[in-house]
Amino acid sequence: MIPAGNACFPTVPGMEKPPPVCYTGHRAETPRAAGGVRRRWKRSWRNKGMADSSSIEQQTVTWFLESGSTLATAESCTGGLIAHLLTNVSGASGFFVGGVVAYSNRVKETILGVPPDVLAANGAVSAETATAMAEGVRRRLGADYGLAVTGIAGPGGGTTEKPVGLVYIAAASPDGRTACREFRFSGTRGAVKKRTAEAALDMVLELFT
Repeated sequence: MIPAGNACFPTVPGMEKPPPVCYTGHRAETPRAAGGVRRRWKRSWRNKGMADSSSIEQQTVTWFLESGSTLATAESCTGGLIAHLLTNVSGASGFFVGGVVAYSNRVKETILGVPPDVLAANGAVSAETATAMAEGVRRRLGADYGLAVTGIAGPGGGTTEKPVGLVYIAAASPDGRTACREFRFSGTRGAVKKRTAEAALDMVLELFT
């Protein structure tokens, strides 16, 4: 579960390591060691008799089905890849409410309810916007959990302040807490999208299970 507080998360193995971004909350918490993400969900699913080789999307689907919870996604830079990965797994209809590909700011505002002043002050690629997207899709689609991603997949579009590969992933839970983490990925456009989608599902398993 998402702990109460302003907890900072380090990046996970294989990723470049930017300063961590904190999620909204009410109590400070010591950062957890990078690498704990995969160790935790592998250990959890071994206890359930599932092989470590099981895909991250399969494990996500299994957890949601077993928990009886529902999920909605809001995707910008991944263009629907998270929804695609989840719905490739049999049984996804039992928990996946739906997804919004919010590529433009207009869709972020009108469909997800991201406040225009948040976009104006922070830009589409920011922790604030990712947080608003996750909370908005959870609320608008009536799901228990909301998962959102926004970033710059490249090869163009990057700046010194916000380079190609910068991604924010946010996860909103039923208790009103929303976690948001910053990542910086390298590689091709397709690689950034794939790593973003996988990191988002990793984050779900880390925080919710």
